[in-house]
Amino acid sequence: RDEQLRRGRVTGDGYDRITRSGTRSELDYALHPGDAGGTRVQVQASFRIAGRLAEFSRPEIVAALATQLTERFAANVAARLDGSGSASGE
Repeated sequence: RDEQLRRGRVTGDGYDRITRSGTRSELDYALHPGDAGGTRVQVQASFRIAGRLAEFSRPEIVAALATQLTERFAANVAARLDGSGSASGE
């Protein structure tokens, strides 16, 4: 995290022993002045999938997974910002 530039990166990875699939994600974020004194958060997410899941060579599956992860991240951020905690219950 770079406090002065108001940006940072969050990384994560996981591995499923049953399917021998793994994933790595990176979320880059930047904070910008928003309307009415608020803050606009810009997020760019990237995902890498390896193992059996990646071997399917079906981009729609990968796109659906990336979309689901990104939507969950956005919901969690929104829940934290409005003070209600985590949207996913974690």
